[in-house]
Amino acid sequence: MDDLMRNGLENTERLEINDDDLKLKRGDSLCIQMECIDQNVALYYKALALMADSGPGGGTTPNNPPNNISNGALGVFSAHTVETRAAQIPKH
Repeated sequence: MDDLMRNGLENTERLEINDDDLKLKRGDSLCIQMECIDQNVALYYKALALMADSGPGGGTTPNNPPNNISNGALGVFSAHTVETRAAQIPKH
């Protein structure tokens, strides 16, 4: 399996929390989970993201995203590895 997206490079992208009600404060704990997915699963999620951005007048015609399940079912099967990191915001 090729790593076409990152080509083996460390991921240094900022993580964004899109929740205006969530306020992190000193002493809070964070847990970040990274999933190593295959190319078919990545394509499925990318297609969903493109369709979600395609509201009235958007750029794509709504349809079923490509998936890896037979018999016309909608969804995706994914067996993947998970890496988790935890941290705590210093209390002082």
